[in-house]
Amino acid sequence: MLRILGAATLGLVGISGSATASWVEITSCSSLSGMAYYLPGPLVPADKAGWQEDAISKGSTTLLSDGKNFDIVFKDAAGRQRSVRFHEKAIVKSRINTHLTVMVTYPKGNQRSGVSSEQYTFRLSRKGDGIMILSQQRDALISKVSVMAGACKAK
Repeated sequence: MLRILGAATLGLVGISGSATASWVEITSCSSLSGMAYYLPGPLVPADKAGWQEDAISKGSTTLLSDGKNFDIVFKDAAGRQRSVRFHEKAIVKSRINTHLTVMVTYPKGNQRSGVSSEQYTFRLSRKGDGIMILSQQRDALISKVSVMAGACKAK
């Protein structure tokens, strides 16, 4: 499975919550930009709803694997780092075709207020360089559906 992604040993990253597994960093992606559709709601007046440019300009998204499973670790602009699998307790599923898709579903009451689901699509070279596309559906005080893309680089 990792051979398809071209994952040479790019650096071992330990994740708390997994005492026996060694997690390998496949790639790290940043500077996401794209579009979002904002739905009217408590903090979005009807006249401000609709399509808008969207971005996550600071921070990063890192893809990890233990050889069987995948994890997404995101770092925000303040440098806080979270694992969707271990810190957020999300359900993580993956599928490999010509690209890798990692689907994340968050349980109700999750700490990441209102994020319902995310789909990460990676198209990577054998080295781990390429592109990531993030599709996100958020149902909260600010409800939106967004699609953003960013460049990925292996260490």
